[in-house]
Amino acid sequence: MRLTVLRDGYPINGLNTPLHALADALAAEGVPEQCGTRLRPVRFLARCLGKVEMIRNVVQVRGAASIVPLSWPNALRAFPYGYWREIIPWVCDCWPQNYDKWARIFRANRVRLAFISSRGSTEAMSDAARGVRTIWLPEACDPAAYDPSRPLVQRGIAVLELGRKYPPYHAAIEPGLREHGLTHVHSRADSGKLLFPDVASMHTALSDAVVSLCFPRSLTHPAEAHGLETVTLRYFESMASGCVPVGRCPGELLELFGYNPVVEADLSDPVGQLLDLYTKRNEYQPLVDRNLRRLHEAGSWAIRARAMLQTLKELGYWR
Repeated sequence: MRLTVLRDGYPINGLNTPLHALADALAAEGVPEQCGTRLRPVRFLARCLGKVEMIRNVVQVRGAASIVPLSWPNALRAFPYGYWREIIPWVCDCWPQNYDKWARIFRANRVRLAFISSRGSTEAMSDAARGVRTIWLPEACDPAAYDPSRPLVQRGIAVLELGRKYPPYHAAIEPGLREHGLTHVHSRADSGKLLFPDVASMHTALSDAVVSLCFPRSLTHPAEAHGLETVTLRYFESMASGCVPVGRCPGELLELFGYNPVVEADLSDPVGQLLDLYTKRNEYQPLVDRNLRRLHEAGSWAIRARAMLQTLKELGYWR
C-alpha cells in the first residue's frame, strides 16, 4: 500500500494548526507528503467544491491511500486526490450539529476508516456513518515549539486568557485582579484586534504566564457544544509553556494523562483562588513539571502520529 499525507500548503505567519502539525509529524515518521491545494486559484476551487460537497470519490486506484487532516465539514484538503484515491480523514472540530454533513462527506468519498479528535464524536460518528470504522485520535502539540524554562516565581503575567472566554468567570475575575494589581492579559471584545500580532508573541506570553485559563467549549459555549466535551490545543500548549492550567479538565485529558493536570476553577470564589495560587505559585511548580513530563509521553504530535501509523500498520495500510 502506498500511503501519503495530504496538506493544503504550509503554516501562515508561523501558525502551525493541528492540521499542519499532524502532517508534519507523519512526514517525520516517513510518510510522503503531497500538496494539491498550494496555489491560491486551486485552493479557491477546492473550497468552492467542498462547500457544495462536490469533492467525492469516483474511482479508487488499488494500493494507494492518503491521510487527510480535516476541520469543519469540508473535504477541500482531499482535492484533487480524493477523486481517485482512498482517503483516511483525521477530523477535528467535529461537533454534533455537523454529524450529518460529515456522514455525507464520508459516504461521498467512500471512506472506510476515519480518525476523529473527540472521543464523543468518534462514538457518535460510528452510528451516523454506518460502515465507517472510527478511531479516537485526540489533538496534541509540539512541545519543542514552546518555552517552559522560566519558573513560576519569575513570571510576570499572573493570568492569561487566550481565545474564547468563559464569560461569567471572566467578568468575576477582571475587576478583582485589577484591584490587586495583578497582570491579567486577555483580548477585549470591543477592540476588534487580535490579542497578539503573531504566534511568536503569543508563545512569549505563554512562557511568562503563571496561570493559563482553560475551559472546554461545553462550558463556555454550551449551545454550540451540544453537550460534547473534548480536550483541545489550549490545554496542551499551556502545559508545554510551563503554565498552571486553571479551569476544567475534560474527561479525555484525564484519560490521556492518568491524573488531573488542571487546577479546577473555584467558581464560587474565583478571585480568591487565583490570588492564593499566585501568592503560593512556587508550590505549584511540581505540578507544572509533572505535566510537562507527561505531555512528552502522552500529548505530543509525534505520539499521535506513531499511534495512527501503528493502527494503519495493523490494518495493512503502512509498512
